[in-house]
Amino acid sequence: MELPEIPSVSEDDEELVKSVVSGKVPSYSLESKLGDCFRAAKIRRDAVQRLVGRSLEGLPLEGFDYDSILGQCCEMPVGYVQIPVGIAGPLLLNGCEYSVPMATTEGCLVASTNRGCKAILASGGATCVLLRDAMTRAPVVRFTSAKRATELKFFLEDPLNFDTLSVVFSKSSRFSRLQGIKCAIAGKNLYIRFSCSTGDAMGMNMVSKGVQNVLDFLQNDFPDMDVIGISGNFCSDKKPAAVNWIEGRGKSVVCEAIITRDVVTKICRRAETVGGMRILLKKGGGIGLVPLKECPKWLSVSSSSVRLTMRAPQMSRMQLELKKGWGRRSDAQRTSEYHQCQTGLPTLGVDGGE
Repeated sequence: MELPEIPSVSEDDEELVKSVVSGKVPSYSLESKLGDCFRAAKIRRDAVQRLVGRSLEGLPLEGFDYDSILGQCCEMPVGYVQIPVGIAGPLLLNGCEYSVPMATTEGCLVASTNRGCKAILASGGATCVLLRDAMTRAPVVRFTSAKRATELKFFLEDPLNFDTLSVVFSKSSRFSRLQGIKCAIAGKNLYIRFSCSTGDAMGMNMVSKGVQNVLDFLQNDFPDMDVIGISGNFCSDKKPAAVNWIEGRGKSVVCEAIITRDVVTKICRRAETVGGMRILLKKGGGIGLVPLKECPKWLSVSSSSVRLTMRAPQMSRMQLELKKGWGRRSDAQRTSEYHQCQTGLPTLGVDGGE
């Protein structure tokens, strides 16, 4: 395999690159060894190219402050990725206007968000109330008997012990504050759900360190406690869970915005049924309102109520419900009209009314 062309490096850096490739110098130790985060990233990048036999030329290296991420958010960097940032808004929330920056490569995402912000602004804004703000971590521990597990449950939920546990929990961070502890017992296993505030951070590592502090402290009075895992899936992290919906995890909020009819029609571009049926027609990104009588003949049916749901032109099926008229068609007519829908027609949506 032909190795990628690597820019010339100094003799000292060349020796380091070879040492990283051979495994004599661990890649993760370059920052502490050199005291220069950019140089460490450059050497690591060159070593990776030689190890995998692929060029990283398309990945930017210069123009980034690697010192700012040391020990913070990314280990062993070899470059960075540029993501375009769009701006949506203003979003009128609780009487204040906010511009919303969005970093994305998804087309139409910022545009649709901006349209929603415009609709909310035109309707008088949205209101939001913060209900709860607490990050959680729930380790699972095991005892030799259910009785011992119950004793720890009572100890943790005793209000007299909370202040002591709170001090122990917060000793590894000046931002974390323990808010509460809830326990669930299953046989000899005890699931302990810690809730705490974490300042402006999401704080998952902060909470985990605090939980470890408490577990170490508990070993003094409960030496027979066996820690099965720092997370027992009672948190519950990175997945939908009923306990999070009931108890909350992170910030729990309720928001409300009432969008007026005029705004729905003018800004959201949705059809309104007035004195008869109208059809919303989407063609190549454009949206317009068309009277039903001007629709294709196959859709011109005698009915006082029509609902059409389609995925065209790549739709897998069509659902057409009519209070009148559809039942009088033969199977052959229905099949013909169905195939006519699949061939080249735009996305359609029909509102029915009398």
